[in-house]
Amino acid sequence: MTLIEAVREKRERQNLSLRGLSRIVGVSFSALARLERGLGTPNTHTQDRLARWLEFDEHSSPNDRNRPTKFDVLERRVEKLEKAIFQNNVVQDM
Repeated sequence: MTLIEAVREKRERQNLSLRGLSRIVGVSFSALARLERGLGTPNTHTQDRLARWLEFDEHSSPNDRNRPTKFDVLERRVEKLEKAIFQNNVVQDM
């Protein structure tokens, strides 16, 4: 069974719409719809989000979900900025 087949099976078992799943996993509705129709393959971000959702136990607390917090998102942005600044400084030093 493929990742997408497993996602569809769980989504249907939970009577969850594609739009509902889209909101939960943070992947666009159109991307999920295309994937379920077999058009294309999920990128790494989408694979990760869907795999995490598949592993999520329906009986867990909503706080247990593997969704990034605002802090996680901010931390990633800071890391990207630091990397860009470092790379810019290296180029200027040459």
